[in-house]
Amino acid sequence: MYREQTPRLKNGVDIQLQTAFQDGNWPSVIRLAEKRAKTSGDEYYQVVKLCAESRLDDPTAKLAALTAVYQYVKDGTILKDADGIDLLEWSTKELLPESEFASTIGVLRARAAKASPKDHTGVAKCLESCLLHWDLVNAQQIAALMDRSFPQYRDYMFWNIVITHMLSTSSQIASEKRKLYGTLAQKQIERAAQLSEQAKEAGSDLPARGIKTEQEILLLYQIIDTHGTEDDYQKLIKSPLFNPVAQFHMGRTELLTVVANRYRSQGKWDDLFEVCESCLSSVDEKKQISMLASDWAIWKLYLEAASHIKATKDIEGKVRQLLLNVIKSDNVKPIYRRNILLARVLAAFVLDSADASDVVDSEPSSVRFKELLAYVDDQAESPACFDDVKLWVEALDVDAIQYLANEHLTKSGAGSSRKQLLALKFQHLLASGPYAASEKSPNRRSILTSSIDLYKSITSSNKDLSSSDQEITAELSILMVFCLVDLALPEPQYEITQRTSDSSQLLLQALIILDRQLIVTPKHSQVSLIAFQLHMLFGSSYEAIQIWEPLAVKRTILDSLGPLFYDRVSTVSPSFASSEDHIGWDMISSIRGHYETSLKLRMPRRLIDAFQGGNYCSVMGVARYIDNLRYGCTRTISLVEEARGERFFGRTYGEIFDDPRYTEITDAMDLAVATDFGSFPSLFFSGTNPIHKRLALGPHVTSTRMHLARLSEAFHDALGYRPPTLYKAAAGSSHEETYILETVTGLANSLARFLPDTAEKCTVAEQEHYDLLSVLCSVLTLSVSKSEAFLAVFPQLAEAVKATLEGQSERVTLAANATPVDGAIWRLRSLHEVGMLRDSTAAVRETTTWLINYNNRMKEKDRSGQSNLPKEVLAGLNSMRETADKIAKKGSRWAPDLKQSLSVLRPDLKAFIGGGEYGKDVCELVGNDRGLERLISSWNKNISKWQGVVWE
Repeated sequence: MYREQTPRLKNGVDIQLQTAFQDGNWPSVIRLAEKRAKTSGDEYYQVVKLCAESRLDDPTAKLAALTAVYQYVKDGTILKDADGIDLLEWSTKELLPESEFASTIGVLRARAAKASPKDHTGVAKCLESCLLHWDLVNAQQIAALMDRSFPQYRDYMFWNIVITHMLSTSSQIASEKRKLYGTLAQKQIERAAQLSEQAKEAGSDLPARGIKTEQEILLLYQIIDTHGTEDDYQKLIKSPLFNPVAQFHMGRTELLTVVANRYRSQGKWDDLFEVCESCLSSVDEKKQISMLASDWAIWKLYLEAASHIKATKDIEGKVRQLLLNVIKSDNVKPIYRRNILLARVLAAFVLDSADASDVVDSEPSSVRFKELLAYVDDQAESPACFDDVKLWVEALDVDAIQYLANEHLTKSGAGSSRKQLLALKFQHLLASGPYAASEKSPNRRSILTSSIDLYKSITSSNKDLSSSDQEITAELSILMVFCLVDLALPEPQYEITQRTSDSSQLLLQALIILDRQLIVTPKHSQVSLIAFQLHMLFGSSYEAIQIWEPLAVKRTILDSLGPLFYDRVSTVSPSFASSEDHIGWDMISSIRGHYETSLKLRMPRRLIDAFQGGNYCSVMGVARYIDNLRYGCTRTISLVEEARGERFFGRTYGEIFDDPRYTEITDAMDLAVATDFGSFPSLFFSGTNPIHKRLALGPHVTSTRMHLARLSEAFHDALGYRPPTLYKAAAGSSHEETYILETVTGLANSLARFLPDTAEKCTVAEQEHYDLLSVLCSVLTLSVSKSEAFLAVFPQLAEAVKATLEGQSERVTLAANATPVDGAIWRLRSLHEVGMLRDSTAAVRETTTWLINYNNRMKEKDRSGQSNLPKEVLAGLNSMRETADKIAKKGSRWAPDLKQSLSVLRPDLKAFIGGGEYGKDVCELVGNDRGLERLISSWNKNISKWQGVVWE
């Protein structure tokens, strides 16, 4: 666990007081500090005394520093010692809400800076503190002061400009003031730009308070783009010093991308074409093409612009001449050569007519197809070749794709393994797209068989595979899996009743192929991700986590890749989200710890590093990144899964309403979705469901679903709360009841906000659960109100609750087929639905229990019976409770029954996987049962943990 160190007192404090402070001997610190304050008159010692008092166990003393801060602000007190304010900030951080920093500690920081403007260290420390707490109001005042006090430090001028600009776009000030600060930032940076331009005209060195670096120029453009007019921006574009072409000739290429993308967004295709061409055709001192602009992104922008203006000018000739000049240049290195070849293909596709046939008389005819074939011939041995041309291949007609996939790459015999793999990928692309039903489309059996044969030929002739051969076998395994998944899941099967024996058979065959491949390439990310998803789909969580851990999803990539593991993990393997299992608990602790560490302060310390390094664009990027991290779906997932995992094993989480992962989120927030699927291979035709969507447990993460999930946990936390055993409420106390009723009313309003938008964002089981919660909120609040209108509809609500429970129960207890293996696998694929059923029964039991207990308390308080719940309501509550109890009892047998089925499953499972049209080929490839043994072992471990789930 992270343990914060006690800060050191400032230099000059005597060793006796220093030692007492570091040892946490707070009574001694109070005595010594009080003595030093009297003898020296230094306000710092008074602050030390206050901080020591705030560390005592006495509740009143704990507020000493906080009370002092409020009083200092109110009285206009100026604490000149920045070190003293450091201590106050440290002492009040647990008590002072982050939202109040700007009006308390931030104010004291600004006053201290203004009182001692020449105290370089102290003022810088005050600025750093305000920035880390994202207090831009006081930070701007301090930055402006530093610029005035230390004009010799040019960096301070830009710090001032950056912070003023950020404040002008922040909600920390009123809207009318934002324009004022925006104008101020613009005038400041325009003045710096003017000084540099004047120096350039005079042939002088750039002045200290002028713009010099690339980052400063990018800041200039960003501020003018945000606060200036279009004329201001055009003036900047035409500047002899600051225009993107002039900067490009100085070796600065980032500005070109910024301006080009702006032109693109505005549809200024002539300007975009001109600026890109000027840079792409730029020559060096030897009159050779410089290649600095030969970035693929620039080529794409250039050719996109050309496609929009080709009808009005001789654009095609210019483009072809430029490509010819560039390819002939002596400076063409391999990385540039690939970009230029790609540009040639793109040029052919965007400039030539798409009306002509790509193939005539079984031969390539169109320019675009010939250029594409030339690129494939040149780059066929590159692992990136398929991804490079995939979108262009999809634009070809069926004859051309068939020619490429079945003829062109095999004209010269078998060819290399890489070329054969490339041909198979194109065949699969043709078989998976809109031409899948065409007679010219290869069938998946032939692709699968050819892939297996190629795999065997590579592995049988080489005991020690080269790294290249290992990569080819990994891609062949993925290709085989895509064939099987396409047959099993042409569409995602998020509804339990859609799952079939055939789909399970094909998916298990895919799984053992990948498990076999992981022996050859244990850290191959694409193989690992698909295998991981398949294991989770079948409830094989212990094998899944063995695959997940080597991927090392930590730190900055945890927010984007974390959902692949954590989302819904508690419904498939609840022990992995609770303290029930140390492996899973380590995982859930790591994601919680990531956010606790990253968001300990409002902003990370790398924000200060960005300022000090002059990386001004990064400064604003860090702020956006942290906001997305704090108000993102992945952080909410970490709370939901942990809380649900604990509840499943009978441990009430009990901290939802104090957890910042809950309290910092409001219903109005659109939670950021950071999930990155870029690591998954893409072998299907565009527009078809990608592999990661087909193998998911349900629809991917969305803001709506995460809001519903956090509200669900809040509901369970509120109703599941039990006071400590020794706690005795005062007679007649209604504080707890009032709190519960107000909380549930708020949850009902929030649920109503998100429920209409769940159709394609939740599994059916999740939709039913959230709908059920909404009804239960109404049942609870309206039962207490005892209104006439409610009594009329209560029977229907009670019946709706019971019907929902019974419907969920029926779906998870269906028998898929007569054979044991079918039934077991069907149930293993239904773990998510079982988890949601358990949550639904718990919600009904919690609601009815609370209301029945409430009625009993009312009886004790009011012997007249006037406060009792109506008899028909009580009868309905008891009926709902009985239904929940019955289903919960049935659910508690679900895991033991499945465990028993697994004990005799192995022979049937082996035969099941080896059956069907593809089973024999797949089993011959895999060659042994080790993957099957691990799979069954993983199932047994997970279901053993499921047996500990509390249902009743």
